[in-house]
Amino acid sequence: MEAKKTVGTDTDTDTDRSVRGQESVLLVEDDASYSAVVQQTMAVSTFARFEVVCAERLADALQQLRQESFDVVLLDLLLPDSQGLHSFSQVHALAPWLPVVILTGVEDESLSLEAVRRGAQEYLVKGQVDARMLARITRYAIERNRVERSLRESHEFFRLIWENLSDLVAVIDLDGRRLYNSPSYKGILGAPAELLGTDSFADIHPEDRERVKKLFHETVQTGLGREAEYRFLLKDGTTRYVESRGSVIKDEAGRPAKV
Repeated sequence: MEAKKTVGTDTDTDTDRSVRGQESVLLVEDDASYSAVVQQTMAVSTFARFEVVCAERLADALQQLRQESFDVVLLDLLLPDSQGLHSFSQVHALAPWLPVVILTGVEDESLSLEAVRRGAQEYLVKGQVDARMLARITRYAIERNRVERSLRESHEFFRLIWENLSDLVAVIDLDGRRLYNSPSYKGILGAPAELLGTDSFADIHPEDRERVKKLFHETVQTGLGREAEYRFLLKDGTTRYVESRGSVIKDEAGRPAKV
């Protein structure tokens, strides 16, 4: 079956849609009258400009996802060729990055919780969501997904940086216990997993240890990073000279939490 496309204005290309801020919605719904209501709602929405592509069967929806780029999926769970969360699982498996808002006639608390646990952005029951709310929820689902993807990309970016640094990067608590050590520690003090929770001062040369502890406590008290030069005493009895600088990580109340 061929999917149907409805827009509030003349049909745009993907480039035009991006420039004009138009959001692309895949509506998977076999009730033609309800689809018409959703399309009309999206066409006159003040929250965003939506372009709606409709599919009446899950197979049609999956084909559309392979062929086109969408910003969100509005998915009914009762389709001619698929029932229940199987529909969501198929969509999510094919496009795991895409936010899916379940829009169904099934009012089932356990089903809704399971859908959210599996990754659905929202679980809405037809008849309990008015037109204005539907448009707003759809837009919020799109924006929330964009923020989450941006955070994941940033996390991955910085993870790659830390894992490939030759410098030593450590996060320690206010008692000097190790919370994180970069992979570069492996060649000097041992595997980061083995260092977790250990005393960061224990590996400092005894002649330098108290001086470094004093600088550490001053850093915590003042909130200002301090530079220090000292020696690590390695397990084989040799020493390694290092130059370090501490920086305070504060909690939501502005109090020092880590260094």
